[in-house]
Amino acid sequence: MDIGSVKSYRSVKTKKIEWLWEPYIPLGKITIIEGDPGDGKTSFVLFLTALLSKNKRKQNIEDLCEKKINIIYQSQEDDSEDTIKPKLVKYGADTSCIYFIDKSSPISIENGELDKYVKEVNAKLIVLDPIQSFLGEKSITNVTAMRNTLKRLTQTAKDNECAVVLVGHMNKTAGEKDLYRSLGSIDIVAIARSVLLLKRKEGSPFIRIVSQIKNNLSMQGTPVAFEFKNNGSINYLGKVSEEDLLSEESKLSKRDLAKKILMSSLLEGDVKTTSMLAKAKKYNLSRRTMDEARKEINCKAIKKKDGWYWSLGGDNDGQ
Repeated sequence: MDIGSVKSYRSVKTKKIEWLWEPYIPLGKITIIEGDPGDGKTSFVLFLTALLSKNKRKQNIEDLCEKKINIIYQSQEDDSEDTIKPKLVKYGADTSCIYFIDKSSPISIENGELDKYVKEVNAKLIVLDPIQSFLGEKSITNVTAMRNTLKRLTQTAKDNECAVVLVGHMNKTAGEKDLYRSLGSIDIVAIARSVLLLKRKEGSPFIRIVSQIKNNLSMQGTPVAFEFKNNGSINYLGKVSEEDLLSEESKLSKRDLAKKILMSSLLEGDVKTTSMLAKAKKYNLSRRTMDEARKEINCKAIKKKDGWYWSLGGDNDGQ
């Protein structure tokens, strides 16, 4: 029974998650694709954009939406004539289905301006590349402004049932890994329902591994590999084996592995200290290593009614 503004979940009609690429890019939600400068994030996203713009696909990528869709690809760094369109053509795109917003002033995502353009072309995918270029100085430096901006963008995705993909550069902080190296406020990563990381495969300069390092909607996706050829084309190589995953993880120092585990675990909220230490034990990480790692990423220990927790937003550190 609903009581005024307080509603029972019984009155909520459940809805199935729809995907452009399951389980990597959901419709109606925000996805981040990030990586180091020069590793090919833009080329990879343009490759996916090209595939989604047509019905017939040469690439047999598992669980990629087969429906032809309209797309808005907005770049603030690359020129549409000599960079964006040539790459789309190289990847076989139907460019009549791919749009960009042509205006003299920068596009703002802070005032809902995107909504009208999405509706005009019935876009089911919006790409903002790179996201940092679409954020005002106030949003970048102010947590409250950032959250309001991202809330507006989330509403755009939901209202129009379209996927919003934010392409993000990563910072160069030595020793930091994955989620913690995202540029800008951690709120950008926190509000995204899926975060994908594109990295060069060590020892293979033409191979890129795309790993899902966050998924709030389903089981985390298996890493997949792509080949970036000398002629500019991209080939899908398939899923990465468990052996490859273990060998990549084994190359991390214990401290870096501890930080990676902490960030992936704490991004959605505080975690009980006992639970974190139990997880660390599975990776043969000591309490001392975990304590050193959490201090490096400014993870605090906080006391709650039911015990001690580790937190990225804690104020006290009594443990």
